[in-house]
Amino acid sequence: VHIRKLEKAVQDFDRTPGGEHPMLAAEIQNNLGRLVTNCTMQGKAHDELHKWLMPFLAVSTDYSKATDPQDQQQKFKEIQQALLVFNEYFE
Repeated sequence: VHIRKLEKAVQDFDRTPGGEHPMLAAEIQNNLGRLVTNCTMQGKAHDELHKWLMPFLAVSTDYSKATDPQDQQQKFKEIQQALLVFNEYFE
């Protein structure tokens, strides 16, 4: 649920001109915090999710710290790409 919420926020941001990267970064961080706090997955699925999640956490942290517009846009694109990869492996 939390991944889908942050994915929707990224999609909405991409469709809306003039969006503010810091606001989106905060929303992503909030959803990731909820994901980690409410995680109930176990076993192989949990382990596989972590293979994707750990790099995504790093990119999202970098995105939230970025202040240069070009850096923000680059990290935003990395987040979009990571979400595409997520959808290749998870439903």
